[in-house]
Amino acid sequence: MTRRNLGLGFAVFALFGCGGHPQHVDTPPPTTCPSATPAPPPVQSFLIAPRPKLLLVVVLDQFRADTLTRFDAELGPNGFRRLLHDGASWTGHYGHYVTYTGPGHALILSGSYPYVNGIGANKFWNYDSKRSESVVFDPTATVFGMDKADPDMDMSPRNFIGSTLGDELHLATAGASKTVSLATKGRGAILLGGRLGKTFYLNDNTGEMTTSTYYYKDALPKWVSDWNAKKLADSFAGQLKMPAGSAKYYDEFAESSYANDYEFDFAKAAIEGENLGARGTTDILAISISATDLAGHAHGPFSPEVAKLVKDTDRQLGVFLDSVYAKYGRDEVVVVLTADHGATPVPEDLVKLGIDAGRIPKKAIKDAIEAALTKHFGEPVVKGAKPAAGAKASWLVALEDPHVFFNRALIADKKLDPAEVERVAGEAVARIKGIAGWLGRTQIRSGQVPPTSLAASVVRSYHAGRGGDLVLITAPFYFWGKYGEKPTGTTHGTYYRYDSEVPVMMVGRGIKPGRYGIREQVDIAATLSRYLGVNAPAGCEGEPAPIF
Repeated sequence: MTRRNLGLGFAVFALFGCGGHPQHVDTPPPTTCPSATPAPPPVQSFLIAPRPKLLLVVVLDQFRADTLTRFDAELGPNGFRRLLHDGASWTGHYGHYVTYTGPGHALILSGSYPYVNGIGANKFWNYDSKRSESVVFDPTATVFGMDKADPDMDMSPRNFIGSTLGDELHLATAGASKTVSLATKGRGAILLGGRLGKTFYLNDNTGEMTTSTYYYKDALPKWVSDWNAKKLADSFAGQLKMPAGSAKYYDEFAESSYANDYEFDFAKAAIEGENLGARGTTDILAISISATDLAGHAHGPFSPEVAKLVKDTDRQLGVFLDSVYAKYGRDEVVVVLTADHGATPVPEDLVKLGIDAGRIPKKAIKDAIEAALTKHFGEPVVKGAKPAAGAKASWLVALEDPHVFFNRALIADKKLDPAEVERVAGEAVARIKGIAGWLGRTQIRSGQVPPTSLAASVVRSYHAGRGGDLVLITAPFYFWGKYGEKPTGTTHGTYYRYDSEVPVMMVGRGIKPGRYGIREQVDIAATLSRYLGVNAPAGCEGEPAPIF
């Protein structure tokens, strides 16, 4: 073919296409044409859905799994019911034994158990400082607005080991992402915030929101000081029918639904003050609703006071969600709602119904152990030591539910076998009505525990650096500790389902609505990590829920 004919051939090809049939000028050639350029593949993303502007995490402190079903007919359309309708939901189960505020909040966004993250209880005996301390006490920090540090104070996450979802998101975005957490109760806010977040909580001496020098070197952020100037807590004095300003007033305020209004209002100020969700990255806002726990302790989970608070919380949550959705748009917000633990019914109420239940005084535990160890090993006197006048030596240094801490210096001085001391003490305390069993430190650390789910939950709760020498296991509906000393109210803190099961709801773009049975609470952090496309937190033991 001549050059001229070759050119004609190309012209005919262009006109008739691969098969020799006439082609319209505006019709693309068939993709099977050998000379056609292949269409580029569709763009794929490693993300489940585009990252939202805001991840909103709401934790109800002390909220049993059955609470929402009990009040189903009395809930409005925009609070809990909206989350249930629009999102994925399931019953969450805590796999650790010590179902308290500290361990629960530490687990939710880390997916790790206390044996890893170090938050094994609300308080522990610190053998170095020789005193009981809050698990979020920090001797290197101070709280703004507080004159002195107290070992019971909630101050910082220095005792938390590992990372949270917020920490991982911060790392993955080169520090662009923020986590802000808040509560009226310090430990709830602190442990949701992780190591890299900013945390705020109630100063119950002044009614203002505060934080510690762990987070800010010299002073509160201006937006917090400006918000505090409103004196919002004091504005509810008329409804509470008592004068504002006293410690009793702030105690009453903190367990009322007015504390929810206070928290949600502060959350709105945090959104604006920290410019959350408006800087081209995903931010986390975590709110721990503390009033449900304080009211639950005082009155019990089936009380009229808690019933009113649940319905008020439903309404207040709905109003807050409306404001968040209006600001960002529904597709730009992922909402997670859960709780840190459930609650035990008031034991005296159960006894009236014929159910075995009760409170166990610390004195009964202490006396039983002291007597048994003295009988078996002799008087608890360190060789050469002269106790101060009137002082009595002791085999024990502290009882912090569920842990019993021994005088380890005494045991070492007497050259006793710790395992034998644990056995003698454990068998003595097991004779007390309401104590179902015990595990010793030596058993736990050597793996010599019964092959039961209850024993496994104790092991998950036990951190070697902060655990006691005995872990006491109560029978169902029995408890000891702070509320074992009181004639009224109730608590939580055990393996049993009333303490360990809570609701879980997740709503957001790409999340399939539906009911998903029962899942472990460590799955929350794993699920959110998968959704956001970041590494799961360091100690996370969960698996992503099948909701995408």
